[in-house]
Order: sequence, then structure tokens, then C-alpha cells
Amino acid sequence: MSLYVLGVDGGGTKTTCLLVDDQDLPRGFAPRGLSRGLAPRLHTCARTQTGPSNRYAVGDEAANAALRQAITDALAQAAVAADRVSAICLGMAGVDRPGDAAAVERVVRDLLPAAQVLIHNDAVIALAGGVGRLYGVVLIAGTGAIAYGVNAQGQSRRASGWGHLLGDEGSGYDVGISALRAILRAHDGRGPATALRELVLSHWHLAQPDDLIGLVYAPDFPRRRIASLLPLVEQAAAAGDAVACDLLTSAGRELGLAATAVIRGLGMQDEQFEIVLAGGAFNTRVGLRPEVVRTIATVAPRATTIDPRHEPAMGAALLALEAVRAAGPQPSQA
Repeated sequence: MSLYVLGVDGGGTKTTCLLVDDQDLPRGFAPRGLSRGLAPRLHTCARTQTGPSNRYAVGDEAANAALRQAITDALAQAAVAADRVSAICLGMAGVDRPGDAAAVERVVRDLLPAAQVLIHNDAVIALAGGVGRLYGVVLIAGTGAIAYGVNAQGQSRRASGWGHLLGDEGSGYDVGISALRAILRAHDGRGPATALRELVLSHWHLAQPDDLIGLVYAPDFPRRRIASLLPLVEQAAAAGDAVACDLLTSAGRELGLAATAVIRGLGMQDEQFEIVLAGGAFNTRVGLRPEVVRTIATVAPRATTIDPRHEPAMGAALLALEAVRAAGPQPSQA
């Protein structure tokens, strides 16, 4: 009888839930498998996607509703009863404090009272899925940014990820807000002219830089819209705009510094390991990516940067399955 687990990736933009079973899992996969070797992709029975579930981005009510829907839709899609699920692992943005994790667990317990529940920061499942094991470093640059790593001794460390007000340097939001500031500096005569002016104004259907005030300072203006300006910065940089090039170089250096802080903190400078570059900022090979690679190479020359092998929700599912296997034989289910 198949063993079912759920993997959830809950972020500030969307929530992804995978229901997987162990039918394709090799016989050699055992507890601590994620630390010993690359894990395979599991057989996916259902995949659902709902709205954001970061409670600090959308509030408790909306976050809980998105999480409930993602889980119930996955069970319905595969026609699997809730009591058949042995474990669920959730990688959630904004659950770094004990009270946050407890709030998420209460939602899950209402739906899956018999399942083992694991809750991690979303960077943990991004590493597990991206590399295929819990060893190495993941550097995430989307709307926000964070670096997270685990060394061979199982020690973990993070850097950045402090949110748009206190940090997240190199993120899509950071590049976007820097682009807006550069446009206004040029408009005032405090900075050099930049092609970003016309690109951004056209993108948002604005007539002049002054119109940015009413748009950006609106109470309901989401941060992700500022982060969505990153492709325009890349476009301007590809055309040779010096301001855009400087913005991307600075962002790449900041992201690289976050990764190297983790690497140094874990004593991995001389080791051979993989660094996953995850998030929308790395969707192209141009832009900030080359500066990230250069910055990391100065500290960890034997490290290799890779694209994610599996999505974060699959990493969560792998962690859930490993937890079940570690707990020992499961009772048979009719």
C-alpha cells in the first residue's frame, strides 16, 4: 500500500502543495537519505496552487484560507482521504518565530489530525529540493532574498532575509526600489540620466516621474509590483545603460555576500559543494547572476552554482517522507 505525504511551499506570492507517494522510491532510500546522497523525484499524485500564505504579507485569515485550500484541493484531486496522509512538511515564509509555526500547525491539525507535521522556513525546503539533499547552500532572490546553508556536520546558518525595510539586499524589491530612486535622482538633476525612466513610466502607463508618488505611496500598492521592475532593469542593462548595469552589479554583489557569509559561518570555504540559485531574479543568465558567481568564487572556489533540481514543494515532500521513514515501520492501511 502506498505511503502518502504532502509537501507545501507557502510564500508571499502563491502556495504550492504536492501530494506524493513512495511507489517510485528506490529501495536504498533510508532515514538521513537527504544528507547522504541526492534524492530522486517522487511520484506526484496531485499538485495544487493557491494564493499567498505568508501571514505577514496578507494577514492570518487570507494565509490560513490559502493553506487550507491548497491541502484540501490536493487530497480531492487525487481522491485520497486525509487519514491516509502520514506526514506533511511545510516550508513557509514568515515562520521563524515559535508562535508563527504554532499558528500554521493549528490549521494543518484541523485538516490532518493523524499526520506528522514538520514546519520549516521556506529556505530549508528550497535547499532540500534544489540540491536534492540537505547539504550545500541555497541563495533565493525573488521579491525578497535569503541565503541558507547546511554543512556536512548538519549545522545550519542563514544570512539576509530581514524583509524589505531592514534588508533583502539584491532582491527584486531592492533592485526595483533602487531603479525608482535612480529615476527620481535623474529627474531632479542629482544623478545621471537613465533609460529606466521611459521603460518604467511606459510599463506603468505614467506620463512623468511625479506620477510615481500617487502610485507607489497608495496604501494597497504591493511590494511585488516594485519587484516586477527587475526585468526592465535587465533590459536597460542589456542595452548598455550605465545606471542599470550598476544596479545589477551592486545587487549581485550583495547576494553573493549573503551566500559567502553562510559559507564562512559554516566553515565550507575549502569544500566542494553546490549552491542553488533560486527565485525569479535568476531566471536569466544575464543581469546580477554573473556578479553573484564572481563574489562567491572569491571565498569558495570549489563550489558550483546550479539551477534547482526540484521545486521547493518537492523538497518539502522529500523531508516529509524522510521523517516518516525515520520514525520506523508504518501500520498497514486498508
